[in-house]
Amino acid sequence: MLSDQDTIYPKNYVKDMVEVFMVNEKVCAVAPKFFDKIKNSSDGFISVKPIIFKQFFPESGKHEIMQAIASGKIIRAKYLHDIGLMKEELFIDWVDLEWCWRALNKGYKIIGNADVVIHHSLGDTSINVGFRKVNLRNPIRHYYITRNAFYLAIYSRDLDFLHRIVLFFKSFRYIIGYPLLDKPKLKNLKYVLLGFFHGITKRLGKYDG
Repeated sequence: MLSDQDTIYPKNYVKDMVEVFMVNEKVCAVAPKFFDKIKNSSDGFISVKPIIFKQFFPESGKHEIMQAIASGKIIRAKYLHDIGLMKEELFIDWVDLEWCWRALNKGYKIIGNADVVIHHSLGDTSINVGFRKVNLRNPIRHYYITRNAFYLAIYSRDLDFLHRIVLFFKSFRYIIGYPLLDKPKLKNLKYVLLGFFHGITKRLGKYDG
């Protein structure tokens, strides 16, 4: 089981999650629905297909999903030798999602359990942009988010071509959005541009600059 220090779990969490593994032998991970304490709203799941990176918001039930964040996710240990561990070179951000894509590409299934809800914070603060809230972190986290998004969009072999194209163009929102929405603007601009450059040139690992 993976967790963060700020995650709050309901009663009987492990029991209710582990039961889902009985649905199918190919289920390698089960993830809960989560309530984002920063945005003060529930986050959805990402569907497997046919719509690329389509988010949906089930009230209940168990659903096949494409990816899930690390916090609260329970992984079937016996499949780790085949899927592998999370990639250390990504360091932080996107490491949990990349692991999910790798698992799916090897024929495993990931289940989102909408009957179980955890409370977790994604980011340091949020800001309203139109009809949605955008989570903000600090400039160095914006660097990792940008870097790893572009790296995976270009070099991942576990996403199909269409998903990689969509991810590549969607990732420009980080370059545009973080400097516009968060302060200090110039520092955020510096880090997202550096993240973009390092991502496309495969400069991974912990940033010590």
